[in-house]
Parts: sequence; C-alpha cells; structure tokens
Amino acid sequence: MVPSFKYLAGLAITFAAMVSASKHEDPATKLCSDGHFVGSCAYPGLKFVDNNLGMYCLNDETALFGYNWTWIDLNKCLTNSDGKLFPSSFGGYANSCNNCSISTNAGAHLACDCLTQAGKDRTSTSIDLNTLIYNTGGAMGCCDTMGNKTWKGPQADFLLKKGHH
Repeated sequence: MVPSFKYLAGLAITFAAMVSASKHEDPATKLCSDGHFVGSCAYPGLKFVDNNLGMYCLNDETALFGYNWTWIDLNKCLTNSDGKLFPSSFGGYANSCNNCSISTNAGAHLACDCLTQAGKDRTSTSIDLNTLIYNTGGAMGCCDTMGNKTWKGPQADFLLKKGHH
C-alpha cells in the first residue's frame, strides 16, 4: 500500500514537532507568533474572566467604521511547557496554571503561576499577548482560532440595564 500525501504530511509535522520539542521549544510557536493587536484594540479597557480576554477592537468595515467588542478563549492560544507560557494551537495552559491576571502597564501581559515539568513546583511566568493576539475585522484571533465579536461590550449592557440610553 502506498502512503497518502496526507499521511506523509502528518508524519513530517510530527517529526518537526519532535525535533522542536527536543530543543525545549513549543512545536506550534512558529505558527502562532503573529500578534500586533495593540495598535488596533483598546487594551487598557480589557476584561479577563475565566480565561476569556475581551476588549474593543477596530473593525475594517469602512461604512461602519468603529470598534467591535471581541473576546477570545486564551486557553485555545497558549500552552504551559515546564512552567513557561508559549503560543500554541494546542492550548490547554489553564490545566496547569492558576492565579492568572493581565497587566496593561506596558502593553498587555498575561502572568500566571504554572506547574513545572516535574508537576509539583509552580513558577511565575508571563507572556506579552501582543506577540500572539491579532485583530482581524474587529475580532481577536490567535493561532488558528478566531474570537467572537459584537457591537456592544459588557459596559454597554450594564448601562442599558441601569436605564441609561
């Protein structure tokens, strides 16, 4: 039986991932390090709840030029490798990291306490989200995941519930 192209491509990707992993690099890092949302999103007003990052981002619709509220599950964007956060389409950082928070002092950085490879020690780690989160048409994305978007965010919902129109 002759192996299919899809099977051979899968083997090549697996081999490349093993070679990268042996150098303590996440195999998907090269594919996921896109980023640059800071220039088109209002990150100082962001919300971070249950691994979900939300903020207003500029859309590309010239007739309706404005900002959309967008949110993305960072657990689909990051992985923990030996106590360090890396961009990865494999995701899953939340399974081994806790006490996560976002700082917007100089950009937008996610900081967490993550388990090391031994699995019993935790170490503090952080990652600059501008290295992996991007904005496409008012929706945040990372790796091969696109976030959701809407015209109004939680602040607008709060004001409408309070009767401020």
